[in-house]
Parts: sequence; C-alpha cells; structure tokens
Amino acid sequence: MNRLRIFCGGKFIAFTLSAMLFTTRVLATSNDPAVPEAMPVSSECILFAAGNPQPWAIKTIAISGGTAKLTPDGAVLDATFEQPNDGCGVIPRPYPQAQDWVNDTYVEIAFDGNAPKLPEHMQIKLRVQASPSSKDKRLISSDWVSVSKATPEENGIRRLRIKLTSAETFAREEVVTGAFVVSREPGNMTIRHMSLQKLRNVSVQATNNYRTNLNKLELEGSTLEPAAFVTIEITDAAGKAHGKNVVSKGGKFSLTWEAPPLSAGKESLLSARIGDPADPMNKAVPVRLFGYDTNTDNVWLSVKGKEIVTTASRGAVRKAFIACGVGYAKDVIIPAQDEAVAKFCEEHGLNTIRLPIYTRFFNSDANKPIDLDYHIKTFIDPVIQAAKRHRLYVILDDHCYFSEKVNEATARSSQTTNRWDEKGVEAWVAGWAKLSSYYKDEPYVLGYELANEPHDIDPKTVREWYGRAVREIRKVDTRHILFVGNSNWSHSRSLESTWGTVASTFDAPYNNIVYAFHDYPEDDDPLKVQKSITSFRDEHGVPVLCTEFGATWWNKDETVCRKFQAGMLSLFAKEHVGWMVWALGSLNDNPRNATPPMDKIRKEQNIPRLPKSEYDSCAYSDIWAPMAQIMASNFPEPRN
Repeated sequence: MNRLRIFCGGKFIAFTLSAMLFTTRVLATSNDPAVPEAMPVSSECILFAAGNPQPWAIKTIAISGGTAKLTPDGAVLDATFEQPNDGCGVIPRPYPQAQDWVNDTYVEIAFDGNAPKLPEHMQIKLRVQASPSSKDKRLISSDWVSVSKATPEENGIRRLRIKLTSAETFAREEVVTGAFVVSREPGNMTIRHMSLQKLRNVSVQATNNYRTNLNKLELEGSTLEPAAFVTIEITDAAGKAHGKNVVSKGGKFSLTWEAPPLSAGKESLLSARIGDPADPMNKAVPVRLFGYDTNTDNVWLSVKGKEIVTTASRGAVRKAFIACGVGYAKDVIIPAQDEAVAKFCEEHGLNTIRLPIYTRFFNSDANKPIDLDYHIKTFIDPVIQAAKRHRLYVILDDHCYFSEKVNEATARSSQTTNRWDEKGVEAWVAGWAKLSSYYKDEPYVLGYELANEPHDIDPKTVREWYGRAVREIRKVDTRHILFVGNSNWSHSRSLESTWGTVASTFDAPYNNIVYAFHDYPEDDDPLKVQKSITSFRDEHGVPVLCTEFGATWWNKDETVCRKFQAGMLSLFAKEHVGWMVWALGSLNDNPRNATPPMDKIRKEQNIPRLPKSEYDSCAYSDIWAPMAQIMASNFPEPRN
C-alpha cells in the first residue's frame, strides 16, 4: 500500500493507493540510510574532473609525505602515499561554502581499479578542510573504508561514496579550501573524479538555459524507486508553493513547465518530493532559481555623441549613463566569489563590474592557455549571472598588453618582453569574434574592452590591430559598445597621439565606441589628466571612460595616494566621466593606515615593515564609495 500526495487546486491532497503495483526498493530514511551507491545525487559540487581543458587551473594539495600530480593533459590526478596517513587532493575553485557542503555530505571519488600500485584492500578516508581564512583551518573526516567496497564500472573505473562525519556548525564566511584522500598504507591511486554530494531518495534539476527561466523550465530528476509518484514544487519569493505531478520510470523523470511561477527579478526554490513527506530524505535538496527578466530592451546602452546613454525603446527617454565600478581580477588578485562581489558592488553604490577575461592566456602566462568555450562557461558566465541578480553591468576586459607577460614590478615603463607576432594577433581577433558572437544578445554586458594596456608599440600598429578586431566583431555584433585603449599603457596623455586622426570615424557607421584611459600617481596628476581627456573628447565629439585608476600605496606615501584618488574622482564628477577603480583585493571596507611610510623610506630608515596588506588600491573605499553613491547612474528601469 502506498501513500500518495498530489498537488491539486492549490493544495496537496494525500490518499491511499491499493490498486496500483510498483516495483520498489527500500527507501533511505533519515535514521537508516540506504546503500549510498544506489541513491540519487540531489546536489553536487565537483572538485576535480578528468579531462579539464585548462588543467593548469587545478591546484593540488598534499599532507604529510603524500604527493599529488596531474598528468600533463589534466586527464587524471596521480596520488602517491609513501607512508601511513599520507594524503593528496585538490584545492577547489571557487571555494564552496562550508555551511552548504560539509554536514550531511558524501565525498565521492572515481579511480582506476586496475592501477598497479593500488593495494586490493587499501584503507582510505576522505577529508575536507574548512577555513574562514588561510590562518584558521579545521579538518572534517570520514571513517576509514576499504577500496574493495567501491562499485566497479566500465573501463576498470571504480566509484566510492564515503560520508563525512561532522555535526559541527559553520559560519557563513567559512569555505571548503581543500579535499583529500588519506591512506592507511603506502600505495598509489589514480583519481578521475572527486566531488561533494548530497544524497536523497529523489533529485531534480533544471536543464534549460538560465535566461529562459521565466518562460519555460526543462526539469529532470531521479528517484531511488524505479517507479514513484513525484511532486515537483516551486516556492516563489513570497513563500507560496506551486506544484506539478509526474511518475518516474526506471528511476528517471522529466517535465516541461511552461510559464513557471518564478518571481521575476527574485529567487525562487525548486524541489521534489516522494513518499512520506515527513522524512527529509524524501525531499530533494532545493535548487535556487532566479527569475531573469527576458524583457531587457531597456537595459541596452549605447553611445550618442560624447556620452553613453540609455535606450530609447518603448517610449523611454534617452539619458546619460555614468558607469562607476571596480575591477574584479578573479583568481588573480582575489579568489573567485562572484555572488559576493556583485553584492558588495551593489551595496557600495556601484553599477558596473570590470571583469578581466582572457582570449589567449590566463593573465598573459604562456603556460596557461585558455580554452575559450570552457572560459566562457566557468569563468565569465557566472559573473554575468551574479551581476544580473544585483542589477549591475559587466565590462568584459581582455586583460592583455599586445605582448607576452609584463614585469609587474616595472609595469608602466618600457618592457623587454616580446610583442605579439601575427599568429598572436590572429588568435586574439578570433577570440573576440567568438566572444562577441556568444554575447551579442546580452545587454548586461555593457561593452567589450578589447585590450588592457598596449605598450612599447607605435600608434599606427595599435590602430591596425584594434581595427582588425573591430571589423570581426561588427560582423556578428553591431550593438555592443567597444572600448579601446591606446599605444602607451592606455595613458590619457596618449589618447590624441593614438586616435586623433580617426577618433570620430573608427567605428563607422556604428559609432558605438568609447576611448578608455588608465592613470596612476606615477603617470600624471589629475589636472593634467583632465586637460588630456577633455581636449580629446571635445575636439572629436567622442566619449571617454577611465576603465582603470588607483593609488599605488606600495610605492607612494599616504598623502600622495589620497590626493590622487580624491583628485581623480573630483575630475570625474566635474566632467561627468565614468570610472572603474582597480581592483578588489578583499570584500571589506578598510581604509589604509593614515601614515604608513612607503617602502623606499622604510628601507632607508630601517623602519619595521607593517603587516602585509590584503588590499590593492581599491582599499580606499572611504573615498570612492561615497562618490559612487552620488555619481553612478541608476540601473535603467523597465517601461510598460
């Protein structure tokens, strides 16, 4: 006899079935879990997967005498245990929240069962490391389990799920910073997959493109029973539940939900239930679904004369738009934390995130080639999704220099690094052709900044290379704003020498281009910057925008830094010029010490070094945040 709950007429109705036969297996209960290998994965956080097209991005970690090495193609992780209790593993990126992924969690590994140095009855445990910072760490482990318990699969692969034994509570700032396999004896394990999992008797997920959530959801799921009645439930932002029913076959089910009851511009919860609703194992882990607005004509920005303006669609009046934001140097200056960054920007009155991206090599490192499809999916798209949730724009900044990697210690001065050859330019142009084709219909992308800071290169060559990229982009995308720097580290003083002869026609007939500039204390003082940008802007009738500026506290004293920062922001306010401060180093308001001596003075006078700052120039939030709240344009509102 089965107990069935069906959603009908806005209510869940329960009744007994006695005339229907189902092939069943014993369900897991909260007190007596079923064999975990058979249970559906209700939620999963992948820590390592074989075949990553960017293996250089995988960070390995070891404890005691263990060693962890990736094969050159990133296909597998070779873990070697020299002594008992050696451990090997990976550092996840981005860090998963400990609150979400430690308690009530299994760690799954898939490994080569035929590896020659894998002892048949090797005892292992799985362990995760949680920490709010690099200083404070705590380890959560499973019990010891023999690898002989692993489930065999095709091609000699064996899969093992082990439950973490933890009842600890975790603060929101605590994250999972490592995951290990620990062995009781010497040996070798070839790992192909490692993930954190939440197991339930039922699972559900949305498989459609997130952009279409409000129009249609494509849902799929699994049940522990081969055949089960499933109630799929959406709880909207107001807390109201909406349900549909489906029957699983062979432990699988699917459903297309047209015009789902998601809350527009807000978060709703998707879940699924089977069997006794009182047992938490019979409810899938809720999936957060955001109602991304599909009616986004009002979001598009464009260039008109010397300004960036809002759209005139649906009767709206064009208004000047002042973009104010920060650089989010993801996984270079600050660890990936897209949602937290977007929330921080919104709370500080900003309207834009400048996201360094890469079309050729990550951070210009030739040892870190970019797979652009993977880069879009795992690096860029998540930032745009977070920006949408917080009503922010994103500038896609290809953070390149028209050269190999620069020496950061002497950046903004002449470099000896090699300039790109023709092959490099072709790869960069092809990268922008792909990116613009992918994002051509995405209005939350404010624009494409084609290169960061060209240097040691003549203006004619800069115009030629930029022109090649512009022509390829305009074949597929005529709507997005293009941002171009100039031949001398994108300094404002080089705007005229680079672009003066073609500034008003470079993007003809679209004329949807903005001339970007970057300045720091060692470049020019704010009065000189003002003269450079206003003369260029007014002479040619084109817009300018400071896509990077800051205060180099590591080689300037505090007075110089603060004067420069305040002077630049005053200039931007007076001239109605947008700005992007460089760059987030920590999501905290933490103005620097009022009187820290610069490095040179400290060395000369033998002054003890202050504790290393965790912040880049963006630390001066006591200056730029109040200015953003006054200057930054409001996000465009939709019109009926």
